[in-house]
Amino acid sequence: LAEYAKYFSRATDSVKAGFGVYHLAEEKILEQMKNFTFHDLSVILEHLLPQNIGSNKLYQEVEAHLVSLYPPHGSEPTDLIRILKATSKHRFFEKSLIDRMTNDSINYLPSMTNSQVENVLWSFSRGLRGTPKLYETLEQEYIKRMNLLKPRSLAFGFHGFSVAGKGSEALFSKFEEAIVRSLDRFTEHYLIKILSAIRLSRGNAISKEAYEKILKTINDRIAEMKPVNLVKFVVTLSGCPNDHMLIPQLFDQIEARLIKDIKEVLDIPTACQILFGFASVNRGSATLMKRALKTIESMSNIPKKYFVPTFWAVLQLNHISEAKLCLPIISELTHFGNLRYFFDHENFIRLLWSTLAIGFRERKDPFVARQLRQIWREDFANDLLDLEMNSLSPNIIPLYLQTFLLANSIGLLNWTSKSGDNSKLDLLSQKVKEMNEDLRFEVINQDRTALTNQAVRDEISEILSDLFAKAFGQSEQQKNGEVQADEQPPFQIGTNFADDFLNLLDVVVLLADGTKIAVIIHNQGHCINSDPEELLYEEQIRINLLQDVLDWQLLIIDQKEWEGKKPEEKVDFFRESLQFEKEDA
Repeated sequence: LAEYAKYFSRATDSVKAGFGVYHLAEEKILEQMKNFTFHDLSVILEHLLPQNIGSNKLYQEVEAHLVSLYPPHGSEPTDLIRILKATSKHRFFEKSLIDRMTNDSINYLPSMTNSQVENVLWSFSRGLRGTPKLYETLEQEYIKRMNLLKPRSLAFGFHGFSVAGKGSEALFSKFEEAIVRSLDRFTEHYLIKILSAIRLSRGNAISKEAYEKILKTINDRIAEMKPVNLVKFVVTLSGCPNDHMLIPQLFDQIEARLIKDIKEVLDIPTACQILFGFASVNRGSATLMKRALKTIESMSNIPKKYFVPTFWAVLQLNHISEAKLCLPIISELTHFGNLRYFFDHENFIRLLWSTLAIGFRERKDPFVARQLRQIWREDFANDLLDLEMNSLSPNIIPLYLQTFLLANSIGLLNWTSKSGDNSKLDLLSQKVKEMNEDLRFEVINQDRTALTNQAVRDEISEILSDLFAKAFGQSEQQKNGEVQADEQPPFQIGTNFADDFLNLLDVVVLLADGTKIAVIIHNQGHCINSDPEELLYEEQIRINLLQDVLDWQLLIIDQKEWEGKKPEEKVDFFRESLQFEKEDA
């Protein structure tokens, strides 16, 4: 019955989705529980739990019976692995059961086959559980067996340690050597696994040289790849380090293949992944994006798994009317509980940011205002503050920080914390200060502003230095910072300035009276399809927040247009924008 229930869960044409069989299987299992052996229960779990079939009551009784039957000298390795795989994401009622299985795993690992070792790592890393001793033993086994591992075990092992955030530098060095040596033996699926591991480790699990070889291998195979795998590569690559020169070329080649084979691959889940993957790196032609949106037809057609990424992508690409249609769906979802429990941390942040961004820009729309009131809960601020920033990916942290600013600017936040001692803004600033320095560096340098030519910043900085020095009557020595120790300079100028909320500003002028002026240089990374008139929605929100919430006076320049100006036109632009008199310059 358990096996039949599994088959019904996979049958797409089942009218009642197998619920009658599910109920019958659970009823019979509970009736005959005392007759089952440890092995029987391992098979039942294998059939039911991965399909999410069965009630809490069923699993409480199965766990209790497993504990009572647990062999005193340890379970059989095959039964142990069967249970571990089935329960990889299961929340145990009986903690003693997972503790005993962990200890058995540690004891058995040296005598297990390579495939069994791989399954133990997969099971524990997938559920983000396992003791330090378990991962130490797994590492020893992988290092010992590295030269004997097949491509699948290499890819899944590398991925497993990256998911768990475990493993020493020596282990990953061994993985890197073996992966580079075996590149021509990896299937497309295994290459996606390896890329996923690189994404999860933020590129720290492998050297730049090895990363380049992996990208070249993918590039050489694009012409022969299955379309479904091309889409998976898009989504995975969008979260990998994107500072390599091959990345734009890869996306362009993948897009060309997708457009050619679009009739074969474009169903709704695929369309959602195309939108999210390409929007994440601001690539993809209008033709491809329109085709993906046309396939979806209605936002209500999007499966739950893809709903939030697609909502964010549609908004990022300035399809505001389509994005607004997501709000009633989210509002309806709030009737079933706190939104944070329906999505992982990063999609929870994307959901709140997208909802609040629409509310911020479209606040005069009665429909938007009404939906926002129904969706927002004051607890969301505490839910966000509870998240560990160092566990978030670099591309999600700007959205995380902006979400607080958006909520505050709309008037949805009470900044005073429950204790009354600190404001949430202070708590947020403190979290930013406590960020891992490497992560802070990644966040700032993955900003699209980092794509701007440094020579343009330096040129603007020099022009502003001259203008302000003459306006304040400074000598050349004062302009160059040669002032007395007790003197406060009337202004300071800097480039590549990151503010308290990690906004990267190209050039800033800080006046002694507290006035803050920033020059933002837009490059093609800020624009959709390189159109300077159509900024990504995220950049529009950033500009609004800098001006309206963080009190920056902004001067916005298009890099391409700036580079076409004559020297005197460049000076005149700033003189007029800052209202300097002609003689001051």
